[in-house]
Amino acid sequence: LNGMDPALVVRDIINASLADVRRHFSPEQIFYTAGNNDGPHNHIFAYGKGHDNETDFWAQALIDHGIVNNDLGWTYHASETSSTMLTQVELFQETGYYIKRISNFSGPTECGLFVMITNTNLGTSHVLQNSAIEADLSRVRECGGYVYFTGHHPLVAPHMVPKEYTPQIRGLLCGHIHQAYSTAKDGGLWFTQVGAISQNAEDTGFYVGRVGEKSDYRLSVNYDNDLYVYIDEPGNVPNSSLWTLRDVEEEGNDPKKEHDYMVAIIVACVSFVTIVLCGALLTAVCFRSRIPLWYNPVPAV
Repeated sequence: LNGMDPALVVRDIINASLADVRRHFSPEQIFYTAGNNDGPHNHIFAYGKGHDNETDFWAQALIDHGIVNNDLGWTYHASETSSTMLTQVELFQETGYYIKRISNFSGPTECGLFVMITNTNLGTSHVLQNSAIEADLSRVRECGGYVYFTGHHPLVAPHMVPKEYTPQIRGLLCGHIHQAYSTAKDGGLWFTQVGAISQNAEDTGFYVGRVGEKSDYRLSVNYDNDLYVYIDEPGNVPNSSLWTLRDVEEEGNDPKKEHDYMVAIIVACVSFVTIVLCGALLTAVCFRSRIPLWYNPVPAV
C-alpha cells in the first residue's frame, strides 16, 4: 500500500467497482456478497472484529449506491434479550447480511423471489446473522416465496440454512476457490460453485442461467453450456470483447484426448493385474515346494 491508509484504499476500490457495475445494472439487480479479500485479507466483516474503518467504508459504499436499502421494511431484534429493533440497513452495517426481492420477476406467488446475501466471514455461529436469516426464511415461507442463497465460502454457506427451510431455497451460490462447477444437489440444496472474475483464477468466468416456472424456479447451470469465460494473458488491460461462451473442445474435452486417457488407464490396469497374477503364481509355486519367499540358503559353518 506504500504507506496509504488501508481504509481509504478499500473505500476507493469498492466505490470504483460499484460505479462500474452500476453502468450496466440498476441497484435492484445487484446482489453483492462480502468475501474475504474485499479489503485486507480476512478483514472485512471478519468474525469477532466489530466495527473498523475498512468494514465501515465497504458497507457504506453498498448503501450509498442503493444496493442495500430498507425497501422491504423488515426489522430485526438487536439481540435475543433486547427490545431494540434494527432496520435492514442497520443489520447490514452490523453483520454484512441483507435480503432483497428480485424486481420485475414474477415468482410462484405474489410474495415473489428473494436473494439472501450472507456474510460467511462471520462463520456459522454468529447469533445476530443466524437469527436474521431464520426470521427472513420464515417470512418468505409464510408468504409462499422462494430464495436464492449466496455466501462466499462453500464450506460455510450450506451450513447456514436451517434444514426445515431447505424447500424454500431454489439455489445456493458460493465463490472463494476460483473454480466453477455445474449445479449439483447437495444435502437437499441445489449448489452452484461459481468461478472468479480474476485473470489469475482457474476459471475466470461467470454463469448465465435461466429460471422460471418450468424449472420450478430452481437455478441450475452447466459448466459446459452456461459458463462465459475471459481468455487473455494476466496483467493485460481488461477488454470486454474477450468474454465468450466457453468452448468445450477448446477447454480440453477433445475426444482424442479422452481416448488417450482411457488407453493410459487400461494399460495401467493391465499392468497392475499382471503384477498381481505373477505374484500369486510365484507364491503358489513356493508354497507347493515348501520354499518360503524369503528363503536364502546359508552354507553351514
